[in-house]
Amino acid sequence: MLQFNIISEEPFVVHGLKITPLPVWHGQGYRSLGFRFGNVCYIRDECNQDGDISFSNQARKSFRSQ
Repeated sequence: MLQFNIISEEPFVVHGLKITPLPVWHGQGYRSLGFRFGNVCYIRDECNQDGDISFSNQARKSFRSQ
């Protein structure tokens, strides 16, 4: 059986790995979460192409600062 869990948008740690949720738009009025762990970002599905470019630029700056 599928079990749904509510995940906060605050970073959390699983087995010593810091995971940062990344809110993305998945359609009109619906947000989903991607995740950043280390220097890797995983975003399953996102509908805003402009957001992809904006996110990529923000992520690049964020990664360089760490």
